[in-house]
Amino acid sequence: MYCTQCGASIGEKEIRCPYCGAVNPFADEQKYMERLQKILQETEALSDEPMRQYGRELKQHGKRTLKIALAVGSVFVALALLFLGVHLWQNRQEASSARARLALEQQYIPRLDALYAEENYAEAARLLDQAYAEAVSGDAGFISWDHSTFIYYYDTFHYMEEFQNQLLAGGDWFPEDLEDALCNAMILYKEALLPYEEDMVTSREKELIDSYKEEAGNFLREDLYFTEEEIEQLYQDAVQEGGYLDLSVCRSYADTVQKRLNENPR
Repeated sequence: MYCTQCGASIGEKEIRCPYCGAVNPFADEQKYMERLQKILQETEALSDEPMRQYGRELKQHGKRTLKIALAVGSVFVALALLFLGVHLWQNRQEASSARARLALEQQYIPRLDALYAEENYAEAARLLDQAYAEAVSGDAGFISWDHSTFIYYYDTFHYMEEFQNQLLAGGDWFPEDLEDALCNAMILYKEALLPYEEDMVTSREKELIDSYKEEAGNFLREDLYFTEEEIEQLYQDAVQEGGYLDLSVCRSYADTVQKRLNENPR
């Protein structure tokens, strides 16, 4: 092609004429369009970069979320397996305890019933203690016998009566014997029978327990020199929620009783 200014022959891509320096409009326009195209391509590339970056971040976030979900799921699975294991273990323990309890009851209850029928309550109390000790030390936990409540109060009265007989006979005894006798007397006089125990004894047993209660009151007043007001005060000091006596409080009164007995020797 030729320069539009001087007419010299020039290349199509030369922007200026090498002879006169005039601008070649065709080459200049082509160069301009090439630059414009390059700018457009670079702009598109820049606009695509955030999307690619966002895509990478999304993938990374998705991986983290998946890892967290898997970790949480693993924890729940572990807890579920642990709960199931504990539940199965408890069921096995309960079944084992039930079998052990049944075996003990089959071993002891016929003998206890026979002693009860003979009114040999002292031997029944001894045998029941033996059964309880074996139940607690093994899997049984406890045994259930229809006359357990009555035998408990009989045994409590029996130990109180033993000390009372020693005291009246002028025999030797230890401070611990006095503490136990005082506690047993308070149990009989103020606790027998607790409301929920009313349906756990026969009418004959209730009559006997009432007689033990009366004897305990006489023992406290006549042999340990308590007034009725002092008995009530001791009870108020010792009674706990549910009507049970704190025996440590009862024992704390033993020193006062000891002084009274020393001042009033038999």
